[in-house]
Amino acid sequence: MRQLTICLLSIMVLLATISCTESQTTSPFEIRAVYDARTDSGKSDFFKMELSPPVNGEKEIWVGKETLIDTTSLKDAFITKSKPSLPPEEIEKIKNHPEYESHKDDLRVVFMVGGQPQVNIHFNNPEQLESVTGTYKGKRLALILDNKLLMAATVFEPISGGIMQIPMMSEEKATAIVQRIKQLSNSTK
Repeated sequence: MRQLTICLLSIMVLLATISCTESQTTSPFEIRAVYDARTDSGKSDFFKMELSPPVNGEKEIWVGKETLIDTTSLKDAFITKSKPSLPPEEIEKIKNHPEYESHKDDLRVVFMVGGQPQVNIHFNNPEQLESVTGTYKGKRLALILDNKLLMAATVFEPISGGIMQIPMMSEEKATAIVQRIKQLSNSTK
């Protein structure tokens, strides 16, 4: 349980509007690496994205200039409903953890009770997605759609099968994202 709690507490899901210090995105959909500006060298390799509103006190993230996956990799998108990620009694244990209050905004989409919408992005090259997520295992990746950060989350395992799932808090937001991804994937066929 301790490992699971630490693992869950270390996940950071950011659903925020971003603004870039300069126009850095080149494709309507991109996956890029997230860097720790305090420890990563070579500031020319990444740029700052402001978070508005701040998430858990974090006001900005540093995103790599290299696009790892772009619009041409999109195949389709669809919405599913989440299943409970943990049994209710485990969720209660986590909620009673002393550090829960300071991380509850990050965790609300991580241990859903079930029935929450999730966007499933289907990529046309599953090997590419697995390679990128394998390379960045233990690090954060940013998903950017139309210059808005959909998510910046830690990769715990490579994603095989070519489908990435993004938990959402509302059906409306999930529907809008799926429609836009479908539009982009149709434009690259």
